[in-house]
Amino acid sequence: MNRVLPNSITGLRQLALTPTPTRALATSSLHTRQVEAASADTPSPPPKLTRFWKNVTLEEVNGAYQIQLDKRSIKTPDGRKVAIPLEQRALGLLMVGEWDSQTQALKPHSLPLTSLVARSIDGLQDPKMRKDVIAHLTRYLHTDAICLHQDHPQALINLQLKHWRPVTEWIEKEYQVRIHTTDQLFNMSQSPETEAKLVAAVTEFSPLKLAAFERAVMHSKSFLLALALVNRQVSVDDAVLAAHVEVLSQIQQWGLVEDSK
Repeated sequence: MNRVLPNSITGLRQLALTPTPTRALATSSLHTRQVEAASADTPSPPPKLTRFWKNVTLEEVNGAYQIQLDKRSIKTPDGRKVAIPLEQRALGLLMVGEWDSQTQALKPHSLPLTSLVARSIDGLQDPKMRKDVIAHLTRYLHTDAICLHQDHPQALINLQLKHWRPVTEWIEKEYQVRIHTTDQLFNMSQSPETEAKLVAAVTEFSPLKLAAFERAVMHSKSFLLALALVNRQVSVDDAVLAAHVEVLSQIQQWGLVEDSK
């Protein structure tokens, strides 16, 4: 059988791309090796944790409360036993509720208080680590979400006044500082005096309070709002509203749409 030779560049390309049995086999083998290599490099998903305990209790051990699962105390990721001061019994009971609410599959995201306590024990007892964490969080002071005020629309202005101004006014009065607000994205930094006073206050936080402050800053992108929250000047619900002022403004103007929360 005579094969028609191509008489154009297009024909040569088509001939080159036509998979002969040898080329197809080589391509298939190469693809198989690539897939196997990719599979080897992909980490296996972590094993699912399932509930292995029947009873969760709060027990007083060596002058502190411990959460026990079938009489075995829970530990932090670094292997330290979770010890809660006796004066914070309410916290211990809430943590008992977290663990007791776990069903067949353990859901780490549904253990927020346990996570905070573990963070305070493993990560915020060491002076150097505390210093590094505070330095990182201080950067949010100079890009604070509640210090960037817009001058329109009116709905947004009203929400800023309602949810943000009480926070900045309390901080100015409580710490004797001046909080700089602006409508310019690149003109938001606070004065060195303001930073020094607020950082000094945060430095005095207990490990647990610092862990809560860290979590609040990272979620709200606001050093000032987190400071008011951990000092009980705003409720958690109000802090959430303050952190979503722009979304609330959009909802007021356009209505609630799916996945806008």
